[in-house]
Amino acid sequence: MYISNLKKNIIENESGAKAYHLSKMMRAGYPVPEGFVISTKAFEDFAVNKIALTDEFLDQLQSELNSIGAEKYMVRSSAVGEDSVDNSF
Repeated sequence: MYISNLKKNIIENESGAKAYHLSKMMRAGYPVPEGFVISTKAFEDFAVNKIALTDEFLDQLQSELNSIGAEKYMVRSSAVGEDSVDNSF
């Protein structure tokens, strides 16, 4: 699975620290906006290995967007591990 809703238990090394912590906060009851994360596996498959986007991925993406139901969206793009104890990008 390439996409995980923030309401689910996110695995940090598959989705990054920001998504992991937002998911943890959401599940703990903090006011976090609805959202989802696209995994590093998607980047590997679709960008690095140049596999064509699958209907399954596109359907899941559309389903997540529909579940949020907003007219506008905010996208945060970053690399897993770009922020660390030693560096912040």
